[in-house]
Amino acid sequence: MVSTAKNAGGAGIRYAVSPAEDLPIAGDSADIITVAQAVHWFDRPAFFREALRVLSASGVLFLIENNRDWKRSAFLAAYEDLLEELSPNYSRHYRGFDGAGEAKQAGFRHVTTKLYPWVRKISPKGFAQMAQSSTRYQAALKANPEATEAALNALLSASGDADGQITVEYETKIIAAAL
Repeated sequence: MVSTAKNAGGAGIRYAVSPAEDLPIAGDSADIITVAQAVHWFDRPAFFREALRVLSASGVLFLIENNRDWKRSAFLAAYEDLLEELSPNYSRHYRGFDGAGEAKQAGFRHVTTKLYPWVRKISPKGFAQMAQSSTRYQAALKANPEATEAALNALLSASGDADGQITVEYETKIIAAAL
């Protein structure tokens, strides 16, 4: 991804690969830090301290999550059941922490959260391909490949609208935190 971004250009943009908790950036030098689909993997207290160190006085930290909305969707609730049953140590609540509260506790003073619900229509085959890209689905396959594939196929066979499409409901959460 870094190689692609560098090739796309962009004056004044510096790319670095490092742990989020130990950024190779001078203090007070970053105007924007963006984390998408990853903050749940971090040591968040250490990351927030590091973000505070590197952000400029007018800098902003953005935390972005695209979450399957299993509370509004019977299909997604069943998919989460499948993952919880077959993927070792998985819980649908893995992003259930209060990112905005943690940012405030770390020292960010201006923190806002916006939620954007949206829907994606996808074929059963497309959903299966998307599932294949998931770390947790891959863990389920590794632990029990036959049961995982059978469970997903059964779920997909029982789902779909009149056009054969599956409605996948999402909620994008964006937390913006500034000094």
